[in-house]
Amino acid sequence: MLPGAIEYEIMRRTKMGTITQHDPDSLLCPCGNHRGLDDFAVCSPRGEAITQIEEKTGTGLVYVEHIEDPYLICPRCGRLYRVLRMMHTGQAFVEHMVDLTDPMIGVSLAAWKTSREH
Repeated sequence: MLPGAIEYEIMRRTKMGTITQHDPDSLLCPCGNHRGLDDFAVCSPRGEAITQIEEKTGTGLVYVEHIEDPYLICPRCGRLYRVLRMMHTGQAFVEHMVDLTDPMIGVSLAAWKTSREH
């Protein structure tokens, strides 16, 4: 393993969010983000914010008809959480970190923030 990969794996195992009673709505990210602050966007495993509202297509949000295995992304730090895993285990494991400078992720998160304001 590369030195950076080892550091990442240690961070991944030790930097978890916290939740209360298997409830993803109570998620508190290690960066301090929570539902009442910047919230968390429902996203794909890649980190692109998704929507089930077809009219939102073309805005930057990725349209999906059915969300079978949703993830949540922290728009402040890029930590990605798997909703079903949180509900099952009662713990908020960080699945992986997403690069928030990736244009596709940045556009989808900007569209998500805009859609929340309206």
